[in-house]
Amino acid sequence: MNHTEQPDQAQQSEEQEQEVIVADVQFKQKHFVNSVSGSVVLQVKRESVNVKAVNLYLRGFENVEDSTEEEGSRIELLSICIPLVTYPTTLNQQSHSFDFSQKLPEKLPSTFAQELQHFGKSVRMSILYHATVQIEFNESADIYHHQEFIVTEKCPSKSARPLFASKIKNIDGNQEIAMKFRTDRGVFFPPQQDEKDLTHFNKIMLLCELTNESFNKDVEILSVKLMQYVTAKSKNELYRITDEVLRKNAHGVYARMKDSRMLVLKLPHDTQPSVNGTLIQSSYKIEVNCADATVLIPLEILHEQPVNIQSRTNSYRSSRSLSGYTDLEADQDTLVDPWEDEAYYVSEKLIERPNNPLCPCCTVM
Repeated sequence: MNHTEQPDQAQQSEEQEQEVIVADVQFKQKHFVNSVSGSVVLQVKRESVNVKAVNLYLRGFENVEDSTEEEGSRIELLSICIPLVTYPTTLNQQSHSFDFSQKLPEKLPSTFAQELQHFGKSVRMSILYHATVQIEFNESADIYHHQEFIVTEKCPSKSARPLFASKIKNIDGNQEIAMKFRTDRGVFFPPQQDEKDLTHFNKIMLLCELTNESFNKDVEILSVKLMQYVTAKSKNELYRITDEVLRKNAHGVYARMKDSRMLVLKLPHDTQPSVNGTLIQSSYKIEVNCADATVLIPLEILHEQPVNIQSRTNSYRSSRSLSGYTDLEADQDTLVDPWEDEAYYVSEKLIERPNNPLCPCCTVM
């Protein structure tokens, strides 16, 4: 009888201690790049509590498993112990705060959690970090409090620069369609769940310029997709998964016409960041399809940075060509707000070419 009562007594003792002291981790910010900081707050609810020690553990793991495996792959990314109370102490009935600041190892992959399908298998991937408060007592069970925190890879300086892409496609004999695309920067942030209005950092603003030199062949559709490319290593298999995050179709360009337009791709709330972990790699590309020609534009998606990331340009001009790929300057009379959906659309007729190159007076009507 005594042996069966011991576990119950230990459980009751732990529950009693948890009722008299409550732990919480208050982080200074939502996302961390180089270091993590904040405060551990212990709220004592009775007259006094004797504790042996208080420690804060920072840990991180990278996991990959599928629905058919009993045990997936798991590696430890982070394991740090921060002593907060190192000797027996009596805590009075009040709130006790212990500040901490810890530098993180370099090149930690971003927090990541996603489940994708691969030939009938459900592949679960995660990179998670958590802080654990351990409160040690002399005569009763320890108390543990777990709390997650978000790590993000630092935005590389080149990602804040504009991205360019172009392609020329022969669609009608010697006639061609020329395509040029531009984003104001190469890094974007997924929106937070509590964000009602998306900012320009949560939208991909794609400036498109199409030139159709064909005399009679229209290009009907311009298709733009955001594609995610994931590589994951489980215990028994290597997965390569391509996932379409979003798609947007727009009208193409008529024969003998040239136009410019802004396409807006709003990132979903569950968009996961680009990562380069040991088991998980995830990257993104904008895929533009027009007249059976495909243009791929790589970009970075990261968690929101602790400091502001500003693009080199924040204005577009709509009346001039993108040729030369220099920073676009905004004319006072053509300045538009590029952060509005479908901000502008400009179309113009091409300069007519002579039917006979030797007879410049004869032009196409």
